[in-house]
Amino acid sequence: EELVLVKPQVGTIIMPISLTRIRDVVEVRMLLEPYAAGVAAERVDNGDLEEIAQKFAELDSGNLDKKASDAILFEIDGLVHQTVWRRCNNNDIFNILYSYRGLVQRTVLAKIDPSKRLAPSRDEIHAIFVGLQNRDRKAALEAMRAHVSGILALIESLIRNETAKVA
Repeated sequence: EELVLVKPQVGTIIMPISLTRIRDVVEVRMLLEPYAAGVAAERVDNGDLEEIAQKFAELDSGNLDKKASDAILFEIDGLVHQTVWRRCNNNDIFNILYSYRGLVQRTVLAKIDPSKRLAPSRDEIHAIFVGLQNRDRKAALEAMRAHVSGILALIESLIRNETAKVA
């Protein structure tokens, strides 16, 4: 995943994150993931949905502090995405999107203020889930497009901010 570089007799080095690279990755996700969500809506099974529903119930229980709530939301995000990738039944799409997972997660954790992304992300992820639950191809596709668009907009704003700092 190009996250670390191992140099013999030197050690392990964490590779720097290029926001331009992340933008490129998210643009590929914009092409693939909405399509995958639409297809997955027609192929998802109740077992996948039940696990996600249980996590949403836990999130909405009101018994969690902010840190625990954020952790559950991050877990739900991963479950929804991986369910979509698996249930689109296309190994190439699965492999491409799965290979980007660590890179995008690392960027989100390292560079994005959670308060700017988690609240909108919760509603977007829930909309994807509802599209999957209803076996509604169009709703799942549009919800995924909105979700990935939000990530892309945030990455582009980070690039603009970095460019402004250099100038």
